[in-house]
Amino acid sequence: MSIERRVKAYLQNPDAPRPENPIHSTDTAQRYGYSGALVGGANVYGFCVPVVIEALGERWLDHGWADVSFRRPVYPDEYLRVRIDGDALSVVGDDETVRISGHLGSGDAPWLAELVRPARRAAEPAADPLPELTPDNVPVGKDLRGRVWGASQRVSVTEAMKICTLNGAYASFEENTKGSLTAGKLADFVILDKDPHSVDPHSIIDIKVVRTVMGGRTTYQA
Repeated sequence: MSIERRVKAYLQNPDAPRPENPIHSTDTAQRYGYSGALVGGANVYGFCVPVVIEALGERWLDHGWADVSFRRPVYPDEYLRVRIDGDALSVVGDDETVRISGHLGSGDAPWLAELVRPARRAAEPAADPLPELTPDNVPVGKDLRGRVWGASQRVSVTEAMKICTLNGAYASFEENTKGSLTAGKLADFVILDKDPHSVDPHSIIDIKVVRTVMGGRTTYQA
C-alpha cells in the first residue's frame, strides 16, 4: 500500500530562549550554524503518526514498530511530504531533501528476537578515593578500574576515518563530489606528521597537521 500526505511543521513551544532545550530557539540554533529554531525530532515523527494510522490502522498503536533515522533538520512552517510505500517510511521537504527515512509495520519488528535482556548483577562500590579527572587523564574506552568497555563495539582506525570523511559526505548527500581522494571530486585534504594506523589509538589526538590544502592551494603549512 502506498500513501502520501502533506503536513506543515511547527514548534511545540514558543520560539524563545529555553535553557533546558536551547537548540529549539532561533537565537541559540543560529549560533550552532542553523538557519533557525529546530523542530524536535519527536515532533516530526509525531507528524507521521496520523499517516501511519491511515495506512496500517489503529492496531499499529497497540502492536506495531518503527525503525527510522533522522537525516536532516526540520524548521517551523516547512511543508513536508510523509510517504508510506509498503513498509518504507520517508519524510521529504519541498526542497526534495530527506528528513526522515526508515521502515515500519504491524506486529513484532523483524529484529525483535535479536534483542537480549542483560543479566542482572550487583552494583559495585565506588572507587575510593575518587580520582580527579581531567581531559588529560580521563580513561578512554575504560572504566576507572582499567577494564575495557565495549571492546566488541569499537571501530577500527580505518572505519573511524571513513566515518569522518566519506560517510559524512554521504550523510549530506555529497558523496559524489567529496569524501574521498578520487578523480573528479573536490580534493581538499590534510597531510599529517604520523600515520593514524601506525600509532597507539590513544595518541591519535596528538598527531599534528603538517599541511592543509583547500581549493587547490595550501592554506596552512607547519
